[in-house]
Amino acid sequence: MIPQTLAFDSLTVTDLILTPNRRLSAWLMNDYEQWMLQQGKLAWQPPQALPIDSWLQELFHQHALSDGHDPFPTLLTQLQSRVLWSSIVENELEPGMDLEGVVQLCIQARGLIKRWLLAPDDWQQLETPENRFFCHCYRLYVARLESLNSIDPVAIPELLIKHVKVSRERIKNVYLHGFNDVSEPGLLRLKDWLEQSGIGVHISGQKRIAGELFTIAHADYVDQFRQALLWGVEQWLSQPSIRVGIVVPNLQSSRLKLQQFCEDIASANKDKIQGPWQDVINITAGQPLSQYPIVAHLLLLLGGLKASLSLAEWDILLKSPYFKLAAGSLKQLDALTRFELFDRFVESLKQSNRARYNLDQIETLWSAFLLDTPLPESTESGTPLLEVEDNQSLLHLNKKHGFGQWLSWLERFTRALSWGQHRTLGSSEYQIMQRFREMLRTSWELDPYLTTVTWGEFVRELGIQTRSIVFQPQTETAPIQIMGSLEASGLNFDALWVCECESVNWPQITTPNPLLPRRTLVKFNMPGSGPERELAYAKAMLSGFRSAAKMVMFGWSQFEGEVEHLLSPLLADIPTARFRSENLDAESRAKQQRPLFELIDTLPADEKGSVVEDGRTKGGSALIKAQSLCPFKSFAEYRLGIRSPEQMQDGVKASDRGSLIHKVLESFWTSINSSAELNALVMDETVFDSHLDDLINREMLEFRKRIHLTPEALYALEHARTFSALKSWILNSEVLRQPFTIDRIEKRQSINVAGLELSLTVDRIDELEDGSKIVIDYKTGSVTTSSWLGERPEEPQLPLYTLLDPAQTRGVYFAIVRPDKSEWQGLGEEGIGFSEKKLRTVKTPVEGWDSQVQQWKHTLELLAQEFLQGHATVTPLKETTCQYCHLSSVCRIKELNGADS
Repeated sequence: MIPQTLAFDSLTVTDLILTPNRRLSAWLMNDYEQWMLQQGKLAWQPPQALPIDSWLQELFHQHALSDGHDPFPTLLTQLQSRVLWSSIVENELEPGMDLEGVVQLCIQARGLIKRWLLAPDDWQQLETPENRFFCHCYRLYVARLESLNSIDPVAIPELLIKHVKVSRERIKNVYLHGFNDVSEPGLLRLKDWLEQSGIGVHISGQKRIAGELFTIAHADYVDQFRQALLWGVEQWLSQPSIRVGIVVPNLQSSRLKLQQFCEDIASANKDKIQGPWQDVINITAGQPLSQYPIVAHLLLLLGGLKASLSLAEWDILLKSPYFKLAAGSLKQLDALTRFELFDRFVESLKQSNRARYNLDQIETLWSAFLLDTPLPESTESGTPLLEVEDNQSLLHLNKKHGFGQWLSWLERFTRALSWGQHRTLGSSEYQIMQRFREMLRTSWELDPYLTTVTWGEFVRELGIQTRSIVFQPQTETAPIQIMGSLEASGLNFDALWVCECESVNWPQITTPNPLLPRRTLVKFNMPGSGPERELAYAKAMLSGFRSAAKMVMFGWSQFEGEVEHLLSPLLADIPTARFRSENLDAESRAKQQRPLFELIDTLPADEKGSVVEDGRTKGGSALIKAQSLCPFKSFAEYRLGIRSPEQMQDGVKASDRGSLIHKVLESFWTSINSSAELNALVMDETVFDSHLDDLINREMLEFRKRIHLTPEALYALEHARTFSALKSWILNSEVLRQPFTIDRIEKRQSINVAGLELSLTVDRIDELEDGSKIVIDYKTGSVTTSSWLGERPEEPQLPLYTLLDPAQTRGVYFAIVRPDKSEWQGLGEEGIGFSEKKLRTVKTPVEGWDSQVQQWKHTLELLAQEFLQGHATVTPLKETTCQYCHLSSVCRIKELNGADS
């Protein structure tokens, strides 16, 4: 059947226009209104235009209320129907399978059965496990409907056709308008039913326009979207009253990129596009309700009331603008200060390397953090993180309740939490929040079907609902409409650009519903039946676009990454054209083509900060190390306070492992004061092992409190690793030493270097038989003594330690403590009694020990003076210095190098 053009001048109040979707109905009524105004009309009574499903439900309710004989069954909502399917499928599904996905397939399969009027023998063939599963669940679903004396929305046409005759007094003509497949059996049956009631039924479609057609090739896949937008804006600028359409078949996946292009084009053309770009361009692709931040943050918090959340998720909640956690304790602080405090709290949590926390754990850690953090005197530190009047009811989250009871609790909870009330919401945010509340009101329909559920089940149901509701906030009517192919089908424009016209999209590869037999799909030419149907469907869709505007452009990309595309053969007869905006995009394209460093404003050199007058600063050997590696690094970290954020990783972090080794060795040398006592201890290996094991056990208790490891077995592995590394170190390195006594362990000392006050903590200082002292620093990584030397040493820590007592200190040593390596790395005075055997890794400075110490003193003082004078040049010691540095976005060394080259 060839659709006829819908003529507005022939429509009357007794005519009904049925469309496949709500957008087309609204579009038609808007066009009808404009047409009447053009006719000079001031008032009129329009015909009805409704989506076909809405009209059928309205007709059902009319007769359900007025039928005086057999009462109509109860109509389930789509939400109730889904929950009914879910309760059945969940009991039959194997563990681990996607419940929500299977439920949606069942709903889709039942809809196809009803729309194609399939008899049971047509689809209950039981040839595949999927079909057998569906047939079983279908029987259970129908039996449940019968027991409830209910029907679902897809069964409405069958019931109406059987029991209802449409009154011709109210409706004389029905126009089935804009349907892509008018041969669908359910639609034809509906047509016959209306005609049997004496109603005229007409198949109508858009007004066909004989316009200009062109195809446009783009080298880049994404560039076609930008060019389509530029073309649309130019069309609008030339004729502000026209309606421009841009069709993007895969609109949902391209939505964010299109938004960015809209912002870029509007920003580059502020003189032409005044005000928000949304006033000119409307992207019709809605998002699932769950993806909007105001809803996503609430769902995240609800999940965190009972289950654990990741640290990144807690970070989001702490800074959410839609409710204020810790509002009571931080009410005296401004927003920026609160954010800084939350950042510090999150960074402190990263130190434990724990990935997930529940609410109780976060509350406890937050209280401890506030006790250790200086706050204004007016700030209360004792209030909980989650401060709501109904907080006591959180205790009931462990119980089962009716779905309605959970909804009532949620309403009280969001009110007490002041959700969405801490700042003025924008129009879109307000609409989203109202749509969520509307969803909650609708959810009361589930109370009879979800009698008692756990908190987790309740939150899961909210998640399913918010993911299934695709919502787009209403905006003012914009002249340029970006739409998906189904939304644009059946609409007319003044100018139209169809994107993604590659052969892979027209026709598209389809996925048949696996619950229905393939032979049934093919026999009845149903969706997913095969390439022939999709080819016919694509031809019909493109045919509609060809005649939808006075000018139609079909854009396609030759390449998508390394994948080469071809134009759809269905458009091969259309002449090619070229379009490249030379007016709107000239400046922005020129900017994009210039190297990045040309976009940077060149300012006079600013490589020096203010002088540190009193020489006091918070820092130790790491400050000097940073100054040596790169002066800017030291300035940024110790003058500006820009520190590297804590990083989390699976397993044990190297820093935590090193800390454990240090702690055990500190305990060991506190109990053993000399080489003589050490030699006596190792004489009996059992006693030695027991002593070392006891020390590790004691330190592991604290390690467990600070460091979170999953699974639990990692603690035992780390204990074993630590025992192996330390035993090997003591027996293969410490025992071979010449006699010594312990002088100091982990002692914090202050030192003044060229006027710079530094705080140093030496791992250990030993005194030898001749009274000289050596400094020892434990290392669990790879280091060499060469890193101490030169004008800018990589590791100035041990050279700094020699300045604490230069007269007595006669050697400095790295103690390399690893399971695979136990050795000394060091420099010392020639002839010093350090080890019983000569070590190739322990050397004497070429120019003598005293000369080396003086050279270190000179080098370190120069570095200290640089820091005090504010020297902050971006001059890394070597290329690898920048490899793991966190300051590249601040120092912009990559841009500087680019500019130099």
